[in-house]
Amino acid sequence: MFKPQSKTFTLDGKSFTLKEFSAEEFFDLPENPFEVIALAWVGPGSLTKEEVATWPGSVVVRIGELITEMNDIAGNSLSGTSRTTE
Repeated sequence: MFKPQSKTFTLDGKSFTLKEFSAEEFFDLPENPFEVIALAWVGPGSLTKEEVATWPGSVVVRIGELITEMNDIAGNSLSGTSRTTE
């Protein structure tokens, strides 16, 4: 019935696609932001948390913001803080 969406973004002239998390993924997100980015990454190619760890911090922060916006994670961050529910 409902399917997680994917969106393509361009950052610093490079295009990439991220996916929205399923409910199962969302409620079991790793605390490591590099793992979260690798989990959301659709392409191009595959991506590991180790590869993300080598990227410039500004790129990691911006991609984290895009993931947060895509998943409507209000009041939460991908830096390991806990999620809240209302």
